Amino acid sequence: MKGLTRRQEEILKFIEEYYEKNGFPPSI
Repeated sequence: MKGLTRRQEEILKFIEEYYEKNGFPPSI
């Protein structure tokens, strides 16, 4: 996870949580 900005890390965490709850990734 090197080279990621704080914003990118937040987005990744959001997507992971969304994926776990809904079983599919959010459409971007």
